Parts: sequence; structure tokens; C-alpha cells
Amino acid sequence: MLRNSLGNDEAELNALHESIDEGVGKLGEIEKELATAK
Repeated sequence: MLRNSLGNDEAELNALHESIDEGVGKLGEIEKELATAK
């Protein structure tokens, strides 16, 4: 997904940030599940 170019426009950067935020949110949920499973 990451393109090796400096020509990213604002929309592409915003979409990338949203994807990262979603991934971080999912990791947070997984961490909570692991913590409660102990």
C-alpha cells in the first residue's frame, strides 16, 4: 500500500492516516483481550 513516491496528495495521506488509525485501534482491542485473558 505504501508507494515509494513523494507525489502523495492530501487525500492519499488522509486515507493512509485512517488506515493506520484503524490498525492501531485493532491492536488496542487485541491487547485488551490478551490482558483480560490472563
